[in-house]
Amino acid sequence: MSGKLRAGALDRQITLLKPGELIDDGYTTKPGVPVIAGKRRASVKVEKGGEQFQSEQLRGKRVMSVWLRSDILTRSIAENWQVQYEGRTFDLVAPPMEVGRREGVELMIEAVD
Repeated sequence: MSGKLRAGALDRQITLLKPGELIDDGYTTKPGVPVIAGKRRASVKVEKGGEQFQSEQLRGKRVMSVWLRSDILTRSIAENWQVQYEGRTFDLVAPPMEVGRREGVELMIEAVD
């Protein structure tokens, strides 16, 4: 996607999940159950270009690009967040990228096995 984000392009709904509080079991510290940070309208596209993404898809991993409007929540997304889309959970595979001047945020995600 290039250019401006148009409302018609944001035709999917995703759920943003942030990591839960850390749990200390006496031996190690583990992340808790992810917490819903919010739901947003998004544009979701399967990535086709780039050598890195092509090699991931050969291994059976589907890398997708998610575009969201920029707001206080989407600007606070970190690499350890997850995305739920169509009943599946996805991890971020790259840091969130700002699109334009606070116009939008792009996330690169892949399915959790």
